[in-house]
Amino acid sequence: MDSMDDCNICLELYDENIRPRSLPCGHSYCVDCIGKLIKRNLLECPTCKKSHRASSPLDFPINFGMEAVISNLRYVRKQKATKKSERVTFTKQPGNASDKLMSIFKEQKESLREQIRHSKHLQRQLEAYESFLSGREAHHLKLRASNDEVVQLITAECQKVVALKQEGLEHATEAQDMLDNFQTYTATRDIATAIDEIQKSSDTIQNWRASCEGQVPNDDTAKYSNKILRDIQDVIKSIKGHDDATLVHETETGNWYNPFATISLTELQKKSKATKNALEKGHIYAIQNREGRFRAAKVTARDGRTFLHHLEDKRPPQHVQTIV
Repeated sequence: MDSMDDCNICLELYDENIRPRSLPCGHSYCVDCIGKLIKRNLLECPTCKKSHRASSPLDFPINFGMEAVISNLRYVRKQKATKKSERVTFTKQPGNASDKLMSIFKEQKESLREQIRHSKHLQRQLEAYESFLSGREAHHLKLRASNDEVVQLITAECQKVVALKQEGLEHATEAQDMLDNFQTYTATRDIATAIDEIQKSSDTIQNWRASCEGQVPNDDTAKYSNKILRDIQDVIKSIKGHDDATLVHETETGNWYNPFATISLTELQKKSKATKNALEKGHIYAIQNREGRFRAAKVTARDGRTFLHHLEDKRPPQHVQTIV
């Protein structure tokens, strides 16, 4: 019969670091074993073989009832062991220790070995978490440097726009003042002079317009800014988390969908302004995962109706949102 106070898969004893998590079918396992059982967002219970949808071990709640039973069971065992040890009498013999003393000695050594085993297990978890944090730190530092760079580009672009705007205002003001002064011109010499000045002013404004069209907007700055903003938004979403977000699956053809660009059926039905815009542009795809085979179908909207197109083996574009 399986022991209640340890995981039935890895046989690790439950404690404050290794806690039982309960599956919908009622069976409980430790978080490490649950994580290993999850394959392509599905987990099959090794006891009853029922399948459960999950993307992370944290999707399953801690079995507090089981922890309470384990705590009481261990307390009872400890009390019995204490009473038994109180009845132990030691027979002093020269040379070798008594059998009872050797038994207690062995139990203490086994207990210490158990503590060392748990310590090593926790150490591996800490090392894995340290590696995760280091990766995130490097990503954020890179993102911050990119953001500082794009801020400098945008600042320079703003300064250029302000200078062009001021130059255009000065040219337009001078031209208007010139036209106002020409209202009283009637003599031939004055009219001839005015024609030359009007031509010069017109050429100046035309050159300014050409300068504006050639310098703004700066496509490279705009594209770079949009890319950095998307990266920052992805990081913010990953920090906040999403109920509908799922792990990226690696297949022979690469990543089929982005966990931070998913959309739920509820969001699709609400049809917010952003969702309607994405549907009209064909930027939403439904993903089917059947025994590891991924297929995609475009979702569009027209005249208030939503349409699901044919499934294809072709992977959707990276920038679209996906329903999984």
